[in-house]
Amino acid sequence: MPLVKKTFVIPCRGEECVDLSNTLLENISGTGTVTIEAKQNQIVVTIYGYKSEVRETWLILRKLVEEKKLLRLGKGLLKISLNQLAKVLRKTIPPKLLVEVLKRLGYYAVYEKGESAIVTNAPLEELKRISEELADSYSKTGGICRGTTTRYYLAALTVLTGLDLERIVENAEKLNHIYRDEDGKIVVRVEWVRALDEYIKTYRL
Repeated sequence: MPLVKKTFVIPCRGEECVDLSNTLLENISGTGTVTIEAKQNQIVVTIYGYKSEVRETWLILRKLVEEKKLLRLGKGLLKISLNQLAKVLRKTIPPKLLVEVLKRLGYYAVYEKGESAIVTNAPLEELKRISEELADSYSKTGGICRGTTTRYYLAALTVLTGLDLERIVENAEKLNHIYRDEDGKIVVRVEWVRALDEYIKTYRL
């Protein structure tokens, strides 16, 4: 099997370059030969080895870069772009939905529309877990709901309460939050964010 050499350029700034290059040096354990050169505005990574080794090392490298670029802002604040989050989850999640769920779990969370990023004090692993659960719940509501806000409402409550969807729908009907249209689809009849708080207050677990 022939040896191959691949070079990857990672953009960065100032001290971020040094910090990122140190992280890569500490964590890349591929069997191929790896050289890392930190410059002013970029890191140049060269991987030399068998094709399978180069690919394995590149996958590790990419994961480390994605996680490291979740910029730490001040005291425990994390900033992650929706692009980065989608790559980690391998699925997309509506930012408004994620922010409202994080808030009701006791975390600080805002959506910076201009930068298409979430800023939160939730730990990275917890953010991943919540986002994964929320994305799964949101995808499951597509066939039974009418309208995006109805999906937001049901998906959020699935994560916040831990109840199954059938039970959530039953309780929501009692609160007069939802109704079924002529096709049997569930539709939220009130503002979904306010309805979340009313539901949680009524069915406090």
